[in-house]
Amino acid sequence: MSDDFRICGFAQHEIELLRAGGGDRALGRLRLALERADKLERGGAQESARAEAAYEVGQAYDGLGDDANAERWLASALAVPAYRAGERWPHHCPSLALRCLWRGDFARAEPLARECVEHARTGRRTDQDALVLALLTHAEALIGAGRHAEAVDALNEGLRLARASEWIRKFRGGYELSALMHLGRAHT
Repeated sequence: MSDDFRICGFAQHEIELLRAGGGDRALGRLRLALERADKLERGGAQESARAEAAYEVGQAYDGLGDDANAERWLASALAVPAYRAGERWPHHCPSLALRCLWRGDFARAEPLARECVEHARTGRRTDQDALVLALLTHAEALIGAGRHAEAVDALNEGLRLARASEWIRKFRGGYELSALMHLGRAHT
């Protein structure tokens, strides 16, 4: 591509996904993820890098609605302690917790959401809203698991933190509404 017609990195990535998938972005994501995983496997990459690639393959299969393959690849990634100790895991953990929540798998969602809270409390996640979002996700998993009193505690803490944060009030106003809705569910 000529320097006269530069396009942003996001657009270049989207074009790459579309090309790899013959016009289907989700299929392109899967093909590229499988290619990367295979390359790392053949190249003898570190176990944590291979696990990261397996996670991406699992997410790509999930995007195509192939739950069986998604579960297989995600499980192989999660079985690697070095991956879960690595710097990218705290950013992947919330997505996986939400994936379990959306599928109604509260038994798997709750420990992942609890781990997200721990990541935020210990500083592995430094986003301004990391703890509030983790508390809300954990509370939702607790409600689904029938542990309403614990959910109320998490929601009250999340609500208190959200109301005390100028940044959250300015950029994430929906958190308070979400917390109040879940609080209502937990009390009923």
